[in-house]
Amino acid sequence: MKRLYNPILLIAFLSGMLFPAINVYAEETIKAIPKMVKTPTRGEISTISVNPPEGRVKELSTIKISFVGITSLVLDESSDVAPYLEDSTGTIIYPEVTTQANTLICSFNPALTKEATYMLVVPTGYCLLDGERFYRQLTYNYTISSQGSDDIITSAPDGEKVTCQSDFLSYFVLDGGMSGMPIAGKPLHYVLSGDELYMYNTMTINPYGGVQTESYIRGTKVDEATYRFTFPQAVYENVKEGIVETWYLNHLIIGIDPDTQSETYAINAKENYADFRIEENGDLVWVNCPAENDSSTAIGMTDEKGAWTGFANIRSSYISFDDNAPVPPAEAEQEEWTLTYGPSDNRQKRDVKVVFSENDVWIQGLSKIYLPDAWVHGVMNGNYIEFEAYMGECEMIGQYLFAYTYMTKPSERREQLKFRYYKNENAMTSNHDVLINPNDWFYYAVEYYERPELTKGTTGIQDFTADHSAILTTKYYDLSGNEVSENATGIFIRIDLTINGETIRTKVIK
Repeated sequence: MKRLYNPILLIAFLSGMLFPAINVYAEETIKAIPKMVKTPTRGEISTISVNPPEGRVKELSTIKISFVGITSLVLDESSDVAPYLEDSTGTIIYPEVTTQANTLICSFNPALTKEATYMLVVPTGYCLLDGERFYRQLTYNYTISSQGSDDIITSAPDGEKVTCQSDFLSYFVLDGGMSGMPIAGKPLHYVLSGDELYMYNTMTINPYGGVQTESYIRGTKVDEATYRFTFPQAVYENVKEGIVETWYLNHLIIGIDPDTQSETYAINAKENYADFRIEENGDLVWVNCPAENDSSTAIGMTDEKGAWTGFANIRSSYISFDDNAPVPPAEAEQEEWTLTYGPSDNRQKRDVKVVFSENDVWIQGLSKIYLPDAWVHGVMNGNYIEFEAYMGECEMIGQYLFAYTYMTKPSERREQLKFRYYKNENAMTSNHDVLINPNDWFYYAVEYYERPELTKGTTGIQDFTADHSAILTTKYYDLSGNEVSENATGIFIRIDLTINGETIRTKVIK
């Protein structure tokens, strides 16, 4: 059953609100549980996504830092500092820095392949987000190594692949207490291969700054539709103070830390496994999953010594769906239309494309930030065009996107995306706002557009694309950030400003 959750739960998540006390196992059970102490989560709750995620990588060619919910990211030209990469010996490497929409891109050419530990630093105040200065220093740690954990399953064998959304209720340590919320994590799937079942990204918590395991766990068939996953299974490599450690998935139960008398998760040594059942509709559900507010048992991660890392799911269902992104026929004519949206005192316009083919209609460009090239497909029904929800997979935030309409922000009331069509006037309107949501069961809008109107014809506003050859200005700076003459010799940072406002930073030796 698809679930809808109140936005109050989201507020509780962001503010660190503690959930009510949770049931504790009997005294004789507690004695059998190893001592476990809660540890703080890695990073902080934020709306920042980094790709590749921190940890072990085979090489570093680009690092993309995206600010979710931000339309425009530009660089402060007056800043006397720039992002840099520092290795374990203290050597500084300056990447080429560019921007794209809400993403900061640090590129290394040639790619870094030397095995070492690196830290990328983005200085405070370097980025302007929608015109506001970002007063926070960002740091990301990577270890370049050709050797990964042999225990972590990074690819599944050939088999039947089923695409899913997450229906997780994720828990983690926050400010000394446990908090949680349903979260729409990165795209999920499972693979059936003979009598084995492989589940991808089983532990996915806070996709904008938390843990995405992006690995598989393996289960074995125990009856016609049920598969047992025996733990521990290695799922994640965490970087802590330059050292890579492997984290393991386990079945956890609530215990009491004898030193602090506080609640903590411990490995369920008697039943360290979890059974998952494939439903007739393709959903994959955790058998005997705890009730919605019961956190006495969980599937979570421990470190190499068996200590809980602070991440756990008390519900882990995989909701299956058809992930075929809509695309109009190649031979169909694409018309230029204008999308107008926003409050009455600040209406904005941008170009979109519309395709008509008998009773079918496609619109490209409803998503401005995450999937600007994606289409939504609709069907004529009288004077209305009723659209399917699914738009496609988004690499930037690692989630599937769906388009809906809703009446009042931030409301849970979502309806099928529908436009009133005025054929003679070549126009479409909606009395509702449009939201772009990362899944179709939990309200978590990442984009919304107030009372949209579509009219045939272009805005005439030119959309510039990156053209590195069209450079307006070029300046040179030494490694201390001081501007120098173009004729100076040594090691410098060249900063080029292109015609489309893009800033390109390049390390040069003259």
